[in-house]
Amino acid sequence: MKKKLMFFIAVFVMSLCLAPNVFAEDISVSPSDSLADKIASAAPGDTLILADGTYTGDITIDKALTIKGTSKDATIINGQVNVASNGAVVNLETLTITKKGMDSAGVKLTGTSNVVITDALIQYANIVGDNYGNSDYFTGIWLTKTADGSTLALNNSEVRAKYGIWVHGQSNEVTVTDSILTGWAPLDISNGNTADTLALGNSVSINGSTLTGAAVSGPTNAYGTVVIGGQDGLNLTVNNSTITNKFTSQNTQDLILYADAYLASQNVSIEIIASKLINTDTTDDSSVVRYGTAEVSANDNTLVMIDTTIDSENGQVYATPTGYVTLTVDILGVTSTMTIPAGSALTAEEVEMLKNLDLESLGLTGYELVGYYADADFTKEFDFEQTFDADTTMYVKVQEKAEEVPTEPVETPEDPEADVENPDTSDMNVIAVGAMMVVAIVGLGYTVKKRKFN
Repeated sequence: MKKKLMFFIAVFVMSLCLAPNVFAEDISVSPSDSLADKIASAAPGDTLILADGTYTGDITIDKALTIKGTSKDATIINGQVNVASNGAVVNLETLTITKKGMDSAGVKLTGTSNVVITDALIQYANIVGDNYGNSDYFTGIWLTKTADGSTLALNNSEVRAKYGIWVHGQSNEVTVTDSILTGWAPLDISNGNTADTLALGNSVSINGSTLTGAAVSGPTNAYGTVVIGGQDGLNLTVNNSTITNKFTSQNTQDLILYADAYLASQNVSIEIIASKLINTDTTDDSSVVRYGTAEVSANDNTLVMIDTTIDSENGQVYATPTGYVTLTVDILGVTSTMTIPAGSALTAEEVEMLKNLDLESLGLTGYELVGYYADADFTKEFDFEQTFDADTTMYVKVQEKAEEVPTEPVETPEDPEADVENPDTSDMNVIAVGAMMVVAIVGLGYTVKKRKFN
């Protein structure tokens, strides 16, 4: 009996350790209370329910905790929310966070933190026009260099800041869903212009959201809606979202920018699905995608677009440094783009590889290669002997394989087309792999030569 009792007690104590929210409390907080003191006295797993009003002063959260406002517009934290939760989940819900001051942020992550922000507004305290904290270098949500391995989920929220979300460190996972980001760099994935090493393995996913770049006054302050710098192995996915900019007559505001101010990024994978890219600049300054000088020579960053529309007022889609052009491969409307040296041409080996491309090996089963064309209507065959002196698109035509005639009679299915998969509605990721493979083949000769002589 004694052994059974001791075993029961041990299991009970262990269950308490593994489930810290068993005794979690809802704690009411009013503007007359010290929010910092309430956080300090709260137990892990507690929920602080803030009455409407303004709570002034910076706060620090170092445990699992939920801070929930009564209403997004009327529950206001006027101060920086510092999170150093060592992996514990911190929830910020139904409130507004404002802050001003040099190098300040609305929410600042340090250490390995896990933050979920829902139904919130995070903005610079003194917004005037399109000034979202420009002189203060204000950041809405800042995953600092010490926040490596952190997780951020932003849901149904809005951020108005010079740097909307800044992914400064590495190995972070960021998910933005049904949200609005506006600023000089609504999404900045860069490790700083003084870094001497690349940031490894960041992952960012944008879903059902709108990102709008608003240029700072002055022609030298060019930046981008999405900025990439000093990255190695970044995976960026944009799904069912809009990336755009606000046109001003004297500023450059690219939609996706590989910035030259940072170390050259490599092994970056960008996939844009069912989204809209809208460049409103009517001058020749801004582009949909701008490649940095160092990135084009690296030749190992990929951009895939699936069911995505591009609308550029000035007609500029890809901007490359002098001496480079883009080559885009289109398979069933799925595109993959890379940069190549202007004046380069395909080698005989590359042409042979392209003409013998096996779609089955790429996962596109049931289809065979028809040929390569220079137009989307497949009326003009692609010239494999040309030199690439301008941005070029190669259209790959495929067709369904003819069914083999069976040697023995077989029962006709009720719906003879039931097992036939149309490539237009099949898994677009498979087709994207095919497009990327063609791009890789085209770039193979150049890559080998470059690495041989470097």
